[in-house]
Amino acid sequence: MFKTRIGILSLLFGLCFLAVIGRLFQLQVLRFDQYRALSARDSNDRRIQAAARADIVDRDGNVLAEDRPFFDIAVRVDRLNLRAVTLDEIKKDRELSLTPEQRKAHVDGFIQRLTSDPFVVNLATTLKVDRADIARSVFVALDNVARKPPWAAESAAQTIAQGVDEDTWLSLRSVHEDGFRNAALIFGKDSQKVKDVAEPPFPGLVCTVSTRRVYPRGAFACFVLGCVNDLNEQDEDQLRQYGVLLESPALRAAAWVKTREALNKSPAQAAQLADIFHEDPLQIDDIGRLYDLMSRLSPQERDAAARLGLADQIKWTQRPPRVKLNEPELLWLGVGLPTSAVHLSLLNRTIGESGAERYYNDFLRGKHTLKFSDASIANLALPSNLQNDAEPREGKPLRLTISSAWQEAAEKALQDQPNRGAIIVLDARSGEVLAMTSNPGFDPNVFTPPRNGPKRQEEILALLNNPDKPLLNRAIAGEYPLGSIMKTIVAAAALERGQLTPDETFECPGYIKEGGQIFHCDGNHAHGTVNVYKGLRCSCNVMFHQVGARVGVENLGPYAKLFLGKRTGIDLPFERGGVYPDRAWRIATFPNNPQARVWTRGNDFQLAIGQGQMSSTVLQAAVIMAAMANGGNVVTPRISLDGEAAPPVPLGVSERNLNIVRRGLDECVNVGTPGERGTAYTAFHANGTLAVHVAGKTSTAEHKKGAQPHAWFAGYLPNEKRPIAFAVMLEEAGHGGAVAAPIAVKMLKEIYGTK
Repeated sequence: MFKTRIGILSLLFGLCFLAVIGRLFQLQVLRFDQYRALSARDSNDRRIQAAARADIVDRDGNVLAEDRPFFDIAVRVDRLNLRAVTLDEIKKDRELSLTPEQRKAHVDGFIQRLTSDPFVVNLATTLKVDRADIARSVFVALDNVARKPPWAAESAAQTIAQGVDEDTWLSLRSVHEDGFRNAALIFGKDSQKVKDVAEPPFPGLVCTVSTRRVYPRGAFACFVLGCVNDLNEQDEDQLRQYGVLLESPALRAAAWVKTREALNKSPAQAAQLADIFHEDPLQIDDIGRLYDLMSRLSPQERDAAARLGLADQIKWTQRPPRVKLNEPELLWLGVGLPTSAVHLSLLNRTIGESGAERYYNDFLRGKHTLKFSDASIANLALPSNLQNDAEPREGKPLRLTISSAWQEAAEKALQDQPNRGAIIVLDARSGEVLAMTSNPGFDPNVFTPPRNGPKRQEEILALLNNPDKPLLNRAIAGEYPLGSIMKTIVAAAALERGQLTPDETFECPGYIKEGGQIFHCDGNHAHGTVNVYKGLRCSCNVMFHQVGARVGVENLGPYAKLFLGKRTGIDLPFERGGVYPDRAWRIATFPNNPQARVWTRGNDFQLAIGQGQMSSTVLQAAVIMAAMANGGNVVTPRISLDGEAAPPVPLGVSERNLNIVRRGLDECVNVGTPGERGTAYTAFHANGTLAVHVAGKTSTAEHKKGAQPHAWFAGYLPNEKRPIAFAVMLEEAGHGGAVAAPIAVKMLKEIYGTK
């Protein structure tokens, strides 16, 4: 009986083994051609791998911006089963010669038809989104394939909805994950066996995972971080044309056309540039190629090119490109390749729109990698650097100079008061920005794509239409009269030129007359006998009117123009340079108004106290104080901790004269003698003394008749191992000593406490 059972079991195992062997033979040998066809059909010869966007962290490594998983819905055009619109219709429409208005009308018509298509209606209902949004996205997917050359392959998955609810996404994925097989290819003659298998509810739908930019702390440091968006059609057109995305490409292209015309009339000049570029500049057609050539020049070659007429173009290289494609990306988009080559669309289209996200976009975005099948490599004869087994090159985390402690203190100091304003805190020696805040601010998460949906659009419109302009970075893009902080520069220049001594005195009756006009001290206050120390301490306009007129606008220029009338060079976009209204500026600004170009002694009076037509940013005021703190060096502010610091520029004022100015700034904060009290003394000493020594200057800057003046306080910490400089400005808030200085005290108290 035992032997019989063993025999039966052996026979059963043998039959099972033969069945498995037979099935393997059927799959691997008999149906090899079918599976190979299926593999070739469902695999792309060219597949791009998107690189993740890098994190942004503060100087201590705390994450301020990062990418997180995002659940998306995409479609493959070759598997869509639409009833309202077909791909052939859109292809034929693309061949028509239409005006922009007609093209828009046709597009709107297609989208309107798609809104009633069962695929769109049912999918919108499932996802709980607006049908019009799905219809528009489906049309874009069809249109990308219909273009010549196509922007996407028919088999490519193109995203039509982002940020889908995870449970909904999982349920769709469970139904559609295995729903794209072609029964005829798999089963051959036996395909009729599966003809009754139900088609998935949304043929052509693909569930994909992407990443979304997230700012974990909301509005914290929003103006430093900025926000992101998706590449628009114009951006991608520029990438396809030049391989690089620059600021104002149309303006740059037009400027280059004019420059080439000028070079064409000057063969000798063109020949000299050809020697520098090692290429004929008259043969350079696109600005992408020009940018590459200029970015490779040495500093000496750049100076030579600027002298030969390319000064404007050389300036382009001072700001990084928003996107510079690597070799696989160039090939993927078909830049400079024949129309038969690859012309597809980048999968990860996130691009920085403002702040560090914009300035360091190319650093943060990483580089995509293009994968090829072995057949493609053989057919295209690709160079080794474009072949297989290359991984996406992710961007490295961007380390900011921002200190979360300083940033929190600055934001907290501004939040509890009603006026718009800004604060900047700098390391006075290196120019590192420790804090930058502007009030009101915004939450950058609101702008992270996708931006569709009524709630999101409502939030964005509320920010755009807010009269307080919460998207304006007042720290670097707001331009205001500097007011009495200007006296710091005037005093230093006058002392250095020997036109003022610390012992010289002036009489201040509270006003001074010039040319029939009366110039008042603040509140008509009569300061009596004033020297340079008291002039800075009590902010005497009468004294500085006279000193400024002695020095004169042109002689003051070499000192003032190191700070004013130009951008500081901070590594952030949209910085403004303010105005230093000297004679050259007036001539350029009022070419047809001889009267406006006349410079009078009254203009010297106004400039000396930071009024009139001059304007400054809050950042420039902080840089002025940094020069006072670090021994007379003008630093270039920066927000990248790993970036190369620009060498400081000497102010050209001796240590002896700087000490005289510093003493006046110290007395402004720390002298409380009745009748001689500094304009910032009350703010810094009325409610306890800070545990840190501060020097600085108040400013009450008038800007228009009938409005409250802007309130300023700019200062520094002279006795710290790492000298800190800062500036506080509040729009239309009143007196600097009464409003701005207390804000500075509040910020410093958060960091240092009180004695």
